[in-house]
Amino acid sequence: MNFLFLSKILLITNQIIAFERIYLAFFDENDDSIRRANYL
Repeated sequence: MNFLFLSKILLITNQIIAFERIYLAFFDENDDSIRRANYL
């Protein structure tokens, strides 16, 4: 029914999650940033 609408929402949320992972990996100064970068 609204499959295209749902797929668009999932695509946008996946892009936001990926951007947050990249942001945290580069701008977090904790030791966990290395693990986050490897998790990408």
